[in-house]
Amino acid sequence: MATTTVLSIVCLPAVVHVSRAVAASGPTVSEYLVPDGGGTPLAGGCSAITGPDGDVWFPEFERGWIGRYNPTTHVITQEPLPTLESAPGAVIVDSQGYIWTDEFLGDKIASVDPSTGAETEYDVPTPLAGPSDVTQGSDGQIWFPELLADKVGSLNPTTGQFHEYPVPTPLAAPAAMAHGPSGDPYVYFVEFAGNKLGRIDVNTDAITEYPIPTALAAPFGLSTGTDGSMWLTELGGNKIARFNVETNQFTEYSLPNTLAAPIGRVVQGWDGGLWFAELAANQIGRFDPTTGIFTSYSVPSPLAGPCDGSAGPDDAVYFMGLTGGVLIRVGAN
Repeated sequence: MATTTVLSIVCLPAVVHVSRAVAASGPTVSEYLVPDGGGTPLAGGCSAITGPDGDVWFPEFERGWIGRYNPTTHVITQEPLPTLESAPGAVIVDSQGYIWTDEFLGDKIASVDPSTGAETEYDVPTPLAGPSDVTQGSDGQIWFPELLADKVGSLNPTTGQFHEYPVPTPLAAPAAMAHGPSGDPYVYFVEFAGNKLGRIDVNTDAITEYPIPTALAAPFGLSTGTDGSMWLTELGGNKIARFNVETNQFTEYSLPNTLAAPIGRVVQGWDGGLWFAELAANQIGRFDPTTGIFTSYSVPSPLAGPCDGSAGPDDAVYFMGLTGGVLIRVGAN
């Protein structure tokens, strides 16, 4: 049976950020060093999300902490999860305003109440499951892929009860997950090794898989587009792709930089563009869905390792640096 640990956390004293900005035509790229390990992999992470408090929340993957950045005061506050060095990988906000994250090494799903700082952890039933993302389905459940166990799972946030479902393709390595567009009864996931997009019906638990056209695409990011489609990044294929949920057809777009290695979510920006991280190129990419034109913006730190992000509360998108311990902002000013 899953066990729950509830812990009220006293946040570390807020530390004023250190930032660097790159002036360029178009958007401005800024960095915010994460205190107590910033500029090093110690404070690195691979996700960011805007919370109900207007702060940008992010996990610190290597040491098992959660941080938040206030765009108004430019202050970063950090707090450890109950299980340290648990490798939290992704963050989302649920319909009740709670922050959720997966703990890849801790084999747990955790929630944070932004108003109180209280944290709750739930043990995933399968040992060494390797939960690697989180999303909330239309059924209200918290869904997650189990990268190492070849399963997808759901957690009832009210009862703490888990359900797990084996992925049909052996050794598929489900890596990222996202809910479907409004009215869609599915939760979608990408199979990093299986080279497929899968989906599970939250009402029937039936799983369907769709092979990605590009061989060895190695999908490692998934998001729900405002156009009603699913968007994914192909780490190995060096492409971003659109999946039409009505026709079940893929459209792939090749990046101009053949060594970009796109990763994480494709984010709808304030300017109508689709933004994503280019891990190997150390850049933030932008795709114009109307013209089909790609543009890339360099990150100041040479080893930042941008990994995943989301739209911010201001006219900007935010990404976390996996290897540089920095929060990256790309915005109108």
